[in-house]
Order: sequence, then C-alpha cells, then structure tokens
Amino acid sequence: MAPHPKVDDLLMADIEDHFADVDLDDLTRTALNGAAPADRMAVTRAIDDMFGHIPHWDAEDGEL
Repeated sequence: MAPHPKVDDLLMADIEDHFADVDLDDLTRTALNGAAPADRMAVTRAIDDMFGHIPHWDAEDGEL
C-alpha cells in the first residue's frame, strides 16, 4: 500500500474553516426544497447517509 501524501497544514486549516461555516439545517432545507416532492425521501436518506442522523435543534427528546 502506498503511503498517504502529506497534506499541507495551511490548506487543511482553510478547508476546515470553510466547512465549519456550513449550516446543516440550511443545507438540508435547500436540498429538500430543490428536490421534486417524489424524491424528497431519497434526498433525506442520502443526507442521513452522508452526515448521520442530525436531530432538529427544536426537537424534544424522542421526537426524531
């Protein structure tokens, strides 16, 4: 197996800063609003597969 290339520390910091500002609620809302109604469940599953289950900030324990 080939060794992994060294990632530049400044580049990694820039990437982390960029993604730290991603609002997952906004990303989910945008993805669902852009999907056809028949595709929304598939979009929801794809988001869950990518990020894992992220409960809504306003949900009570056990609601989601």
